[in-house]
Amino acid sequence: MKIVTKETIQVAVLGVGFGITHVKALAEQPGTLRLKMVCDQNEERLESAKQILGEKASGILFTTDYHDILNDPDIDVVDLALPHHLHQRFAEEFAAAGKHIMLDKPLARTEEEGKAIIEAARKNDVQLMVAFNFRFAPMYQAIQKRISDGAIGQVLLGLTRHNQRFFYPGGSNWRNSASIGGGAIIGSGVHNIDFMRFCLGDPAEVYACGVNDAKRLDAEAGAAVVFRYANGTVVNFFCNWCKSSRNIDASGVFGEWEFFGETGE
Repeated sequence: MKIVTKETIQVAVLGVGFGITHVKALAEQPGTLRLKMVCDQNEERLESAKQILGEKASGILFTTDYHDILNDPDIDVVDLALPHHLHQRFAEEFAAAGKHIMLDKPLARTEEEGKAIIEAARKNDVQLMVAFNFRFAPMYQAIQKRISDGAIGQVLLGLTRHNQRFFYPGGSNWRNSASIGGGAIIGSGVHNIDFMRFCLGDPAEVYACGVNDAKRLDAEAGAAVVFRYANGTVVNFFCNWCKSSRNIDASGVFGEWEFFGETGE
């Protein structure tokens, strides 16, 4: 696997809708990372990004043509902040160009697409990372460490909730459409699922039942999911885009978690 060993890693961001959060974070990074290029097909979004960055926009190339990233040999990493249905196409193209990839969650819409993205990274010897930021939030790292250290013994039961207000008129936003990768689970509930895997590994069985609200969403508006592990552990996941939660930790990450172990804690 090719590793970036340069003193300063040059980064480009493709997608400045939700990706504006990535742009702002990268612009604040110390000298080890340098945001060199920002790309979006929408010129108004690019101009807005410039205004948001202010003085930090100096020296950054803002472009509507993603080929500028592909053809720049100095770009080491591309941050793909794109709608889910575009992940495979652009991940494969940038991997073929030798660019390391940081891909906004989820990896893909389907298992087939996900495997194609992973294979493209392997074939072209580039690193691929999915941006599951729960793993890097201090509160969640502390939870994972207590579980891995055996502080509560074997986990017997887990409970997690994700509540987020999501209200777009029909067809106005890509996260609203099932065909292009919308819905409560894939849109944001994947954070809870990934964190569960971070703590407990992969389950043996999954049972899920979704609910729809056709007035607001083309995809599921919520779901109840049960995960059962080979050792008997059961995790219950309640994913909800029907009402917003005010239970947000200091990192700004949505999610509520409880684990109950054999020590009675």
